Amino acid sequence: MTPRLYACLVSALALGVVIAAWTPRRVTAPHLWPSVLGLGGVIAGLLAVGLVSGTLVRHVIQVAPAALALAVVAGGSPYGRAAALPIVTFWAGLMVTIWLFLLGLHQMIGGRFTSVEIALTLAIAAACLAGLLGGAQPTANTSGAQRVAAALASALLQLAAFWASLQPFAILR
Repeated sequence: MTPRLYACLVSALALGVVIAAWTPRRVTAPHLWPSVLGLGGVIAGLLAVGLVSGTLVRHVIQVAPAALALAVVAGGSPYGRAAALPIVTFWAGLMVTIWLFLLGLHQMIGGRFTSVEIALTLAIAAACLAGLLGGAQPTANTSGAQRVAAALASALLQLAAFWASLQPFAILR
């Protein structure tokens, strides 16, 4: 992992926090489907990548924050949408980085991608876009500070999980 890639991923997480804090409090709760679809798609896509690439342990670690955020969203928590946004922006940023590499436009990452893995990057990116469709749409009765706190906690958890997934213990096949 290059420092440039980490800077890109941290920027993507920061974007998610900004989106979560962006709009004022609503009187009614937003639709949950963008977050559920986005997080569910990211989880399914990453686990599929883990299966086809033989790196399931790594990918299970990577999806843990998304699974936690999905549970928060599905449970109807007022912090669910804010927790989901940094995760979908993180994975959208990583999918863009992979495509920049595949198109020969940037070398922040390296490696070889099978056609199935390439197709899964498109599916994950589509899930991320679905997760962003609802915009910030803060849940009713949460302040901007509460949304930022939830988004920051989610962002830090995602960054930590990604880092942990790249450690030697996670390379089990």
